[in-house]
Amino acid sequence: MIGAPTLKSKLDKARRLIDHYAVDEPFGSECLKELSELTGTELRFAVKRFNPQFQSDTRHLHVTAYDWDEPVQWSWRSAIQIAHARDPEEARAAKQRHKLLFALRDAIRPGMRDFRSACEPTECSVCGSTEQVTTDHATPPFIRIALEFIELNQAIRLREVQGCGDLIADDGLKVQWIAFHDTRASYQLLCRSCNSKKGAR
Repeated sequence: MIGAPTLKSKLDKARRLIDHYAVDEPFGSECLKELSELTGTELRFAVKRFNPQFQSDTRHLHVTAYDWDEPVQWSWRSAIQIAHARDPEEARAAKQRHKLLFALRDAIRPGMRDFRSACEPTECSVCGSTEQVTTDHATPPFIRIALEFIELNQAIRLREVQGCGDLIADDGLKVQWIAFHDTRASYQLLCRSCNSKKGAR
């Protein structure tokens, strides 16, 4: 009888998957699926990048997951360790929570794009950079607004849309969520660097 995969076997498998790709080569869908299962993370995009801090690191990943809009550096090792130790029931709940946050983020994305398009000049409100500028929740953070809405609406159904992931199934509830969010959200423009430093306070 074959036992459950060990932490070492999972880490080894992840290394083989990552080593299959060159720097700046986006991961294919099958590899992305396998890495998602190993790490317990809903990955939508992954790519190897050069690590300026540790030049010997040949497995430095930037990924898009959860409700993230842009790829950010991510520790696949830590994710596998957490997923390996996590209670299966807790893991399923976390996976569903991540899907729900993604669906809520997707619903407000057009409004975030409209805000960025209306800004002149399009530059980071902290450092003034015009490179890789995105719309950010100034206050309160997105996660706080989302959790408040989830608390008020316990049964938010999702539907899988080919090429898009899981989105809000009820159009009426989607409209409610957008209105709920827009009455609370305050936007600002941040470059990727300042956004990473800020985090979701």
